[in-house]
Amino acid sequence: MGLFTGITAGFFGIGGGEIVVPSAIFAHFSYSHAVGISLMQMLFSSVVGSIINYKKGLLDLKEGSFAAFGGLMGAILGSFILKIIDDKILMAVFVVVVCYTFIKYAFSNNKKPEHFEEMHFDLHANNKTPEKKRPIPFVSMDRTHGVLMLAGFVTGIFSIPLGMGGGILMVPFLGYFLKYDSKKIVPLGLFFVVFASLSGVISLYNGRVLDDISVQAGVITGIGAFLGVGIGIKLIALANEKVHKILLLLIYALSILATLHKLIMG
Repeated sequence: MGLFTGITAGFFGIGGGEIVVPSAIFAHFSYSHAVGISLMQMLFSSVVGSIINYKKGLLDLKEGSFAAFGGLMGAILGSFILKIIDDKILMAVFVVVVCYTFIKYAFSNNKKPEHFEEMHFDLHANNKTPEKKRPIPFVSMDRTHGVLMLAGFVTGIFSIPLGMGGGILMVPFLGYFLKYDSKKIVPLGLFFVVFASLSGVISLYNGRVLDDISVQAGVITGIGAFLGVGIGIKLIALANEKVHKILLLLIYALSILATLHKLIMG
């Protein structure tokens, strides 16, 4: 499952929670444990994806560091929310979020990509000109950096309880406030996931929401994802936008049905 999730993460640009959370629940893990497993998987896959983006010259570490710091803080608060809210409520929210993503993506006919998944495909399929790499700052901070930190913080709060990457929040936030295009948003969103997922896993384990068995399952899933991400990104060259969209909608639909089944049947 980790290998499959890694391939889909690289191919579609999704965090993998849409696949891992329902799968772990069906494997008789609790929802909280399923989220922890998903976060560990995202940690592995996002590291690989960020390295690939950096080597391609697509990741701006200066801006990424601010989004990542916000994600660290937001993930701590998000982990606390996961501990105090009933699993069934969070499962219902998970279904609503995936349904919203499904509907928005299914009926999107804009030529310019607006969703994280579309942006990811557009970025890796069209060989856009790489951006110039910049050093990580230690002192300077302006409005842009503040917005990036706030985006990471807000996304971390809501994405951690759902075990999802957070691209659904990152795209409108950075697109509206900073007018960023896909060449910036996709690498920043993925880099944010590295730190938000790490912070979330540590917080959940220290809070005893995760046990050793679920951590072991998360590591195994993560190793599979680690191996699959690069494959998924290379597969983009073999697909077109229509195929990409249909396959992703299928994954969303299966995720919705699987979670609904478990939520209703118990």
